[in-house]
Amino acid sequence: MSQTLLQVDSYACCINAVAPGATAVPQRDSILKCQYQTYWKERAEDPLHLQYMRDFYADVYAPAGGIPEISDAVHDRGTDGAYVNYPDTDLGVASDPDPAYPRLYYKGNYARLQEVKKYWDPKNHFHHKQSIRLP
Repeated sequence: MSQTLLQVDSYACCINAVAPGATAVPQRDSILKCQYQTYWKERAEDPLHLQYMRDFYADVYAPAGGIPEISDAVHDRGTDGAYVNYPDTDLGVASDPDPAYPRLYYKGNYARLQEVKKYWDPKNHFHHKQSIRLP
């Protein structure tokens, strides 16, 4: 696991000056973002590396239930969702009945983004595993 790392990026200041609803990215009170990375060359090592990273990730977010669940007025989990530009299919995919990624990536912005999707791409031509789903 010598090529496994947690990269911590500082955030705040100008990033947090933008209103949570102004863009698709609502996390605007963060002081840092974490990138979980692992690299290897041999396909046979896929299960080993992926499980190691999944276990590490779950340990980091254990107090919030194993994922960076959103804090709210009742629960201060110390986490505020996930960053869409660090995609993680372990948070679900569009074909799942109730994936976590829309809530964790977009928070309260998701319904608005679904309306934009419906207007500009009503036939869902532009999609991937974690796309904005049509309403």
